[in-house]
Amino acid sequence: MGAYICQVCDNMFCSHEVNYYSCEKCNTEFCEECWRERLHENQEEWADICGDCYAVLLIKVGELTEKEKEQ
Repeated sequence: MGAYICQVCDNMFCSHEVNYYSCEKCNTEFCEECWRERLHENQEEWADICGDCYAVLLIKVGELTEKEKEQ
C-alpha cells in the first residue's frame, strides 16, 4: 500500500485496518474510517482538509458508502 499519511488523523499509519483513499484533484490522502469519525464529530472542520476538493472528497466517500450498502 505504501507509506500514506492520513490527513484526517495525521498518522503515517493510522490504527484502522482499512484502505486509504486520495483526492483525485490534490492527492490528499485519508483513511476512510478516520474520515467517517471526524465527519460525525463536526462537518465544519472538513473545509480545512483538502481545501477546494472538500466536495470531491464528500462525493467520493458518499459513493463508497453507497456501494457498501448494496453489498
